[in-house]
Amino acid sequence: ENGEPPYQEVMGKVARAAVVATPKGDITTTSVLRELLNLERIDSLIFRGNTQKVSWKRVFGGQTIAQALMAAFRTLESTKPAHSLHAYFLRAGDASKPIVFSVEKAREGRSYSVRPCACQ
Repeated sequence: ENGEPPYQEVMGKVARAAVVATPKGDITTTSVLRELLNLERIDSLIFRGNTQKVSWKRVFGGQTIAQALMAAFRTLESTKPAHSLHAYFLRAGDASKPIVFSVEKAREGRSYSVRPCACQ
């Protein structure tokens, strides 16, 4: 859609497991996980993601990392597999608010691309 790589295929690979257990024992089904990974495009490099409704008030870090990877992937001009991912959690996320992902096109090469992503 909109000239983007087939990110739905990547979402399927990310959400391959039928059930994911989070730290407090809440269960996330694949359909909920796919919904969380389907980010709203605000601008060409800005996306908004919903947070999972869980029993604690913080955002699950694994969810934030997966959504950041999806945001970065959706800015690629061609499909390339993720090779490396580094994350720093500077503060806890508020689960009652959506997360905004700002992606930067730091490098676009033939064999790899670099996509820093800030989450707020």
